[in-house]
Amino acid sequence: MDLSFYLIYIYVLVCLVNVLGEFLRFNLPIRYITTPMVMPLLAWWFILQGGFQWPMFVILGLFWIGDIIHMLGDDTDRKTLGVVLFLFLIGHLMFIRYFWMNIVTLRFIPATIWAVAFVLALITLALVFFMRKSLRELALPVIIYALALITMGIVVLLNINSMSPEAFYRALAGVLLFIISGTFIGYHQIVKNYGWSRQVLMGTYFPAVFFLVQAVILLD
Repeated sequence: MDLSFYLIYIYVLVCLVNVLGEFLRFNLPIRYITTPMVMPLLAWWFILQGGFQWPMFVILGLFWIGDIIHMLGDDTDRKTLGVVLFLFLIGHLMFIRYFWMNIVTLRFIPATIWAVAFVLALITLALVFFMRKSLRELALPVIIYALALITMGIVVLLNINSMSPEAFYRALAGVLLFIISGTFIGYHQIVKNYGWSRQVLMGTYFPAVFFLVQAVILLD
């Protein structure tokens, strides 16, 4: 077994410890130890699997900075959320670039794909509309972020004839999990902080990034 095999198990273990550690009284030390490890582990695994690609390292670097800011910041601080959303927005735009450049043809896209894209956009915008009264000054950043997620989802769906099934379904899973994660970070920090919100947020965010990264590797 090569190093990449062990790295992915370490990545999964660190993510599980991070998420499950939130249920413990001493959750903060666990959070501070494990959160900074996640993106570097994924970047190392990507190098072994796909080689060095600067756009991916910019993406993972932005996500790592966002993770650290979110980890150290106040869960109710809207400025912190605004900065994190901006960093993740740039990362999503770069993922969109990866998937858009992979499209071979837009012909023969099944009607069901267009229907799924429409439903995906509708659900995401409905979630933003539901939180509109609580967003206030963050309304525009959240809408832009939601549109980026919708765009990434649509671009992935348009790759149905351009990606292998393995890459396509991993990318689609990553987008859907990111929508769930983005919904919970918004609800968690803007609307209401449930005791389990952070667990759901991180428990969907970590696999979302992994699936998207793995999809990019499978493009080659």
